[in-house]
Amino acid sequence: MVGASQPRPALPRPGLLGRSIRIAAGAVVLYAFVELLAQSQTFLRPLPGWQVPVGDWWIVAIICWLVLPDSIFDGLRPRLGTRPQYVLVLLTAAAVVWSRAGYGQLWALPLALLMLLLLLVVFLYAGVSFLLAGAIAAPG
Repeated sequence: MVGASQPRPALPRPGLLGRSIRIAAGAVVLYAFVELLAQSQTFLRPLPGWQVPVGDWWIVAIICWLVLPDSIFDGLRPRLGTRPQYVLVLLTAAAVVWSRAGYGQLWALPLALLMLLLLLVVFLYAGVSFLLAGAIAAPG
């Protein structure tokens, strides 16, 4: 049959090295989750004016925003597409307006809580996913 589609070959299951890397990655991400949870009081502390917490957390927040449809909403991706990212942008804009108007600061509870929840949800999901993928030797 010319033009008939061939089934894609199944991905091989990872060996000991691949499983170990996944389990180690899961442990690192879950450690970051626990550390962020432990420092959440500092992260949620309001800052005067237009200040935001120092550090590279915003780079991680952008990465979390980028992987959001591919990770948490992966099973819903055909229906949702990149809508979760747009919803998060709208929620962030609303949190900025709410923080500035309600608290007189950029980094107040609404924005800080939204960013903390984004980081915690993605870290927890990714950490558990890596551990499970390593434990059950998921292909890919």
